[in-house]
Amino acid sequence: AMNQLFGRIRMAMDKERRFTSDAAHELRTPIAALRAQLQVAERTPDAEERQAAIAKALHVTSRMTHLVAQLLALARLEGESIDKPDAKVNLSDLVQDVVIELAPQSESKHIQLQADISPNCVLNGNFELLRIMLRNLLDNAIRYVPGGGKVRVGLAVQKGKVELTVKDNGPGVATEEREKLGQRFHRFGPQTADGVGLGLSIVQRIAELHGAKLAFGDGLEETGLGVKVSFPAIDSDK
Repeated sequence: AMNQLFGRIRMAMDKERRFTSDAAHELRTPIAALRAQLQVAERTPDAEERQAAIAKALHVTSRMTHLVAQLLALARLEGESIDKPDAKVNLSDLVQDVVIELAPQSESKHIQLQADISPNCVLNGNFELLRIMLRNLLDNAIRYVPGGGKVRVGLAVQKGKVELTVKDNGPGVATEEREKLGQRFHRFGPQTADGVGLGLSIVQRIAELHGAKLAFGDGLEETGLGVKVSFPAIDSDK
């Protein structure tokens, strides 16, 4: 029993060290970029160049804010303070809310954000964690799909399970690379996309906490990426 306890402690410490190392590595680049842009703004006598440097610095701070938020979410998910996901959640209403919330983001890129949501898809879950999952799935798709593309969200009860799908017609991920999806800080698609490589790691962890299965496949129009999350359903009348 003591050996097992020490083994769990060692695994927890190793996981924490890896997490800290990964976080430090990912933060180092934007911090250096931020410093460089501020130095340009400080030294240049040209007002136009100064404003351009400030704009780039603000963009970097936005990316850092997103990265820190994702890191905090992942750290919380790997802790032991997560409430058991046993509340009744109407995922149909939650998906609709998140789609409306992210509509301005998709409209700014002229992306068609489509939704096919069956009513009363109810499951046992943690409302806030499910919201984080949905935001990450949709945000990830919108970030990687080029302007003028499509993102489609689907929700339905199939064979006693609540199935959530998010598909896009973006660059996608090669079939042989899909097994790496969910690895921390591993980014796919064009590196011009402003992601941090943590979204699917968070989605994967939340799926595990809900006893759900996460699967990756083809997206829309024989291109892009498709993500499916299958949850155990419950009777909404109970």
